[in-house]
Amino acid sequence: MAEQEKLLAAKGNGSGAKEVEQEVSHTTAGTRFERLCGMMAIGIFSTCYYYSVLYPLFVVIMLTAKGFTTTTLLLALPVLLSILLPSRQLPHLLATKFFKCALKYHEFEEIQETTDEELHELSKTRNFIMAAQPHGVMSVAGICYAINRAPGEIPPSAVASVLLRIPLMKQVFGSFNLIDASRKSLTKALKKQSVVIYVGGMAELFLSHPSEERLFIAKRTGFLKLAMQTGSDVIPWYLFGNTSTLVVARGSFLMALSRTLGVSITLLWGRWGLPLPMPRKIMCVMGRPMGLPQIDDPTPEQVKEWHDKYCAEVVRLFNKYKEKVPDYRHKHLILDVPSP
Repeated sequence: MAEQEKLLAAKGNGSGAKEVEQEVSHTTAGTRFERLCGMMAIGIFSTCYYYSVLYPLFVVIMLTAKGFTTTTLLLALPVLLSILLPSRQLPHLLATKFFKCALKYHEFEEIQETTDEELHELSKTRNFIMAAQPHGVMSVAGICYAINRAPGEIPPSAVASVLLRIPLMKQVFGSFNLIDASRKSLTKALKKQSVVIYVGGMAELFLSHPSEERLFIAKRTGFLKLAMQTGSDVIPWYLFGNTSTLVVARGSFLMALSRTLGVSITLLWGRWGLPLPMPRKIMCVMGRPMGLPQIDDPTPEQVKEWHDKYCAEVVRLFNKYKEKVPDYRHKHLILDVPSP
């Protein structure tokens, strides 16, 4: 803890102190061919996200209607193979020129207020929960971040357990570092490494819209309590562009159904009305470690205190950096917070 306090003080973590930022990378738009490749690369994930639930359902319907024929068995083969085969991380595949073109398609930029070197030193004494918001329809920003860092190591991202079991989806998204978002799984992971948690989760997915920026945050305090209990710290991580690349059909029925099934059931679209992300700028901004204390059994008042600080930090990051992203310059951040 003492080492962390020294490094945070050097970075300006405190009232009246100077804030320092590090531009990790800034990708240009590239050539027309590179942008086309980038659209196809990022489209692999969005198309899979859209069709991986529909395709197995289509296979079941065909098998029920037509029986076991050569055609239906061929249709079922990809699903059967996906069920039998485990998912694997593929950092070297993500590091290929083809996938790197996704960064040009989205003119990806990464900014950190604490350098990799300082985070490395801090991680010697405690791990971090990288609290990411907003979720968006699909975290295009998170995918771009992983591609930008590939083939280097990245913290695992916590996702609903059902996503780790859906045929086809588990292989495509398993190319990233994913873990179960259950409390037991996260507690175990935080004993040995940092993790990424999408604070708003599925509820925030249905708030996603290109014309507004709305976060689901009022009831999301569990990650702060978990951080204190495991001796971890929290780093706010704002993902500009997650809500502007894809559009989702919204409604209380779809939201309730998705919560019941544990997976998003909705329509999504982007470029040309297809499930292809629109060519919008993506920017990942990682704030400074908040300096949470280690408390085995934090009180509701202590959790609320740090939740208020977290909300304030999210607002600060949004307002400070939104001018760098054209789609966000005239946006205001709407927090789903309880009325006083």
